[in-house]
Amino acid sequence: MTTAPSRPLSPAYPGVPAPGTRPAAPSAPPAPGPAPARASRWRAVNGSLFEGSPGRLRLAGVVGVLACLVFALLGASALQARSTALVDADADAAQLIRVQQIATEVVRADSLLTSGFPSPELQTAAQVAAFDTALANAAQLVAEAAAANPSDGAGLAHVSDALGQYRQYATNARTYNAQGQQVGLGYLRQASAALRGPDKDNPNLISGTGTGMLPALDALIRANAGRVDSAYSASGWATVRMVVADLLALAGLVLVQVWLARRTRRYLNVPLAAATAGVLVVLVVGAAVMIGAQSRADRVRSTSYTALTSLADARIAANEARSDASISFLYLRTGGSFTSYRADYSARIGQVDAALNKAGTAAPSAALGDFTTWRTAADKMFDTTTRDRWVAVAHGIAQEGDPFNKPFLAFDTALGDGIDAQGRAVGTGLGDGNLPLIVLTWLTLGLGVVAALVAWGGIAQRLEDYR
Repeated sequence: MTTAPSRPLSPAYPGVPAPGTRPAAPSAPPAPGPAPARASRWRAVNGSLFEGSPGRLRLAGVVGVLACLVFALLGASALQARSTALVDADADAAQLIRVQQIATEVVRADSLLTSGFPSPELQTAAQVAAFDTALANAAQLVAEAAAANPSDGAGLAHVSDALGQYRQYATNARTYNAQGQQVGLGYLRQASAALRGPDKDNPNLISGTGTGMLPALDALIRANAGRVDSAYSASGWATVRMVVADLLALAGLVLVQVWLARRTRRYLNVPLAAATAGVLVVLVVGAAVMIGAQSRADRVRSTSYTALTSLADARIAANEARSDASISFLYLRTGGSFTSYRADYSARIGQVDAALNKAGTAAPSAALGDFTTWRTAADKMFDTTTRDRWVAVAHGIAQEGDPFNKPFLAFDTALGDGIDAQGRAVGTGLGDGNLPLIVLTWLTLGLGVVAALVAWGGIAQRLEDYR
């Protein structure tokens, strides 16, 4: 019997597997295609905004707006930098004056102390009061300087510490010297170390770092003079920044107008021309104001500021020289560092001469004669033959009318008056007259923003032609 060949069973219904077969695993749904990248969308938007003639007009408008905003931001910041630099120079000069006044007061106190030391019985209450007033003024100025510029705090704290030690040693020196006790001279040496710093023969006379008031004050004077120089340097760079900002803005606006004139055959776009004119006006006015402010500041620096610092240097050095002469005379009889004080005296006299020459016509002419008269009397303090008439000379230098005192006090007073006058001139020259800079700063910022809007308005007029 013949059997028919077997065939695969067809499913009774489509989609239903035949008997004896395993159903196929369901296929995974197709993965979604990649979404357009954000960068691609951004390029598409940019392409639609800046394609064709309208797009190029928009791009030109963006250039014009950016040029105006650069002018507004950089020009205003340059004007603000100039105003700030001059304010900083004024503040730093004022701080320099305070520090120099501190040094002046402490050396004046020391010269009063030492000139009366050889003859304590002749010292008057007025001389003692002047000594105390000088130290009180110095302490007050230290506090004012610390409040005015905290960056000087560490140096001024050391000055304050040394000032307290000096006051204590000087008081003890005067007390024991009046009693005729030799220990008074030892306290005087300690006071001198607190003022000048310990010398090589007496390295441990003061506590702390061992640096006296004058070395610390010298460092502060140099630091503040450096700050004044830095402020002047910053002020000079502000002019360069403003000129660069204005030239960039003008170049951008002119470039846009030239391109627009060639593209549209219209040679004048009134809004863009107005924006350009506004920038040009501010450039001219701003340059004039900044040059005027810088010229005023430079004139103050070369005249009043130089005279002020020179007269202060001369006054400090002169009082140190007077103290050196008194101590050296004292050591003629009692022993001590006679030669070191004589060398210091000669150095200080040289500093006085150099400072007065630098001050020029600001140095009071009458004071120069007084200083010459005093120097003649002071030079005799170093003559060893003076030892033979030591008591008579000591009585003389304790009297206010003596050639060692009267001309010096006149010289010191004249320098003080000159310092006050020059200080007022510096404050007026640097502190006043900055209002135009402040007004022009805000005007530049506002005009730059308005110019940007006007420039875009000029481009918008041309875009209307394509609608």
